[in-house]
Amino acid sequence: MGLFNKKKPDEDQEIMEQIKAPESESFENKEEEDAGFSMVVENASSMLDGTGVIVAGELYGTVNKGDTLYIYVPAVAPIETKVVAIETKQEERMVIAESATDSFTNLQLDLADKSVIKKYSVLHSQFLPEKFTAGMKIINPPLDGIIYGMGKFSKDNQFHATLSYWLSHALLLTPVQPEVTDDEAKRKLGFYMLKSQVRLAGTPEGKDSLVLPVFTDGPSLKKWTGIAKDNEHLPTQVLRFPEMLSLIKGSNTYAGIAINPFNKKPCTLPMPYLDTITGTKGYQRDFGNPEIIHEETLKAGSKFLLGIPKETEETREVRDLLAAYGDDEDDIQSINFMVKIEEETKNVRYLIVLGTDGDRAKAKVHMEAITKQLSPLVKEVRQIEFALRGEIPQVDQIAEKHQEQMLVYKAD
Repeated sequence: MGLFNKKKPDEDQEIMEQIKAPESESFENKEEEDAGFSMVVENASSMLDGTGVIVAGELYGTVNKGDTLYIYVPAVAPIETKVVAIETKQEERMVIAESATDSFTNLQLDLADKSVIKKYSVLHSQFLPEKFTAGMKIINPPLDGIIYGMGKFSKDNQFHATLSYWLSHALLLTPVQPEVTDDEAKRKLGFYMLKSQVRLAGTPEGKDSLVLPVFTDGPSLKKWTGIAKDNEHLPTQVLRFPEMLSLIKGSNTYAGIAINPFNKKPCTLPMPYLDTITGTKGYQRDFGNPEIIHEETLKAGSKFLLGIPKETEETREVRDLLAAYGDDEDDIQSINFMVKIEEETKNVRYLIVLGTDGDRAKAKVHMEAITKQLSPLVKEVRQIEFALRGEIPQVDQIAEKHQEQMLVYKAD
């Protein structure tokens, strides 16, 4: 999707954004493995004798009979299986083979039930761990695989829903140029850009469509030849989707992103497409957006209950994080932590009440920063709302009444 001209930032082109960089990857003295093979499943059927499942789709890379692969379905743990038999397209006809490469292929899998495979499931040779820890290589098998289907299935909403899920849950790599500074806490990073030869929706008139290059894994990034000299250290930043979106919106320069722009099938997504992802119910459920609730919410007739969060491992971790955040920020006077339950729907959200100096713009920055930090922790309650101390009397009254249980930080 789109062709690119490389732009390596000079003094005029460099985009500087102040962000925290707790995680990074380096290609110095690292042996990178090939991304393997992948397939976007177009259809699946059961063997007549019940001995397996046949899946069909366009194969990228090379698969061999007996190979282990993983099936990726949104919101489901990876399913491991083996390739029992291969039928691949050669010279315009389908033939039984021991291996297949870059062709339309039918794979017989060692599965008893085809129901575990949905349309646009991704088959991939790499396993995606549930969590990444320090020192682990960043990989995104389902996202790496699904983008190969963009050209063929670009008019199918179900395909876009699947792509959106894997993109919004991915950890992405992008190369950076750290600013030289004695104060590491205030370090700034310069981000690269590519010029798309296809004009993207939302690009201002008279402006080039510049995109942020992001990569699903190290091997895909290493295909960007010339960005670093042989054996030269190439610093990179690891971005979650909400962080990436905040970065490109904050710069007012990018028209979108390019995923794996130097692979066989790059994928360019304009800013309106990314905005659409954040508006889906699935994204709101999994990540939420920081919101300020005001007294008008009560006047409009919205009924909800406020309470003390149940004592769990998750709420303990949330309390500890909020306390540490307040301690690090001089303009935070207090943080209260409670739950908000909508009376009609019974929907449960975390409500975080910030006591600040009244600067709304500054408060919004704190809300976004807290949301990013909480995102990896929250699983039982995925939605987070914020209120400002002193704006909603009912909230303040409950916070005062249950201060011992709800107050997690107060400035000395």
